[in-house]
Amino acid sequence: MRTQGLRGGHIVALAGAFVALASLWRPWYRIELTQAFRDTLGGQLDQTPSPLNAFAKGLLAVLPSRLEASGWQELRGADVVLCVAAIAVVALVVGAAGAFGPSVSVDATAAGRGIAAAAAVGLAVSVEHVVVRPGGAAAADVIKVGSGLWMAVGSCGLALAGGLLACRPGSTAAGPAVTAPAGGHLAAAFPSAPAPTTSVAPPGER
Repeated sequence: MRTQGLRGGHIVALAGAFVALASLWRPWYRIELTQAFRDTLGGQLDQTPSPLNAFAKGLLAVLPSRLEASGWQELRGADVVLCVAAIAVVALVVGAAGAFGPSVSVDATAAGRGIAAAAAVGLAVSVEHVVVRPGGAAAADVIKVGSGLWMAVGSCGLALAGGLLACRPGSTAAGPAVTAPAGGHLAAAFPSAPAPTTSVAPPGER
C-alpha cells in the first residue's frame, strides 16, 4: 500500500487515543459515603443484632467519605479491550505517517477506517460502563461515575471522529513534481514549432 501522509483526522485520533489510555489510571467509579448513608447503614445494623455489629459500626466510622476505583481496578477485562483499541489507533497513525519504514506502509484512508473501527469498540465499552454500573440498579444511588470514565467516553468519541475524517477522500501528499530532462535540454520537454513548408528553388531554375 502507498503511504499518503497524515491528515488532520489522524492527529485528532492520536490525541484521543492517548487520553483514552490515560483515563485507565483515573477513577472510573466512586462511592460517596455521606453522613445520611452512614446513618441509614447504622440503623440497619441496629435492627439486626449480631456480635459483629460493633465491629461493622467501627469500620464504618473510619471509612473515608469517598472510595474510588480506577479503570484498571474495576473493569476486569474491559480495560484490556480499551487499552488494545487505543494502541491500535496509535499504531495505525504511526503506520500512515511512514514511521515503520518503506517495507511497512499504510494507506491513509485504510488507516482511517481501522481507526474508526477501533475507536468505536472503545466507545462502546465506555458507554456500556456508564449505563451498567457495578452493583446493578440497587447501587446506582451510591456508585457514581468518575472522571476517568467520562474521559474515556469523550476521548473515544474524539478518536472515532478523527478516524471518520481521515476516511474522507483527499490526501496531504504533494502532487508529482515536473523535472527537466537530463543535460538541461529544455527543448525536449516542450513540443517544437513545426518546420516551414516553403522551399527555395535551385539556382538553375530561376
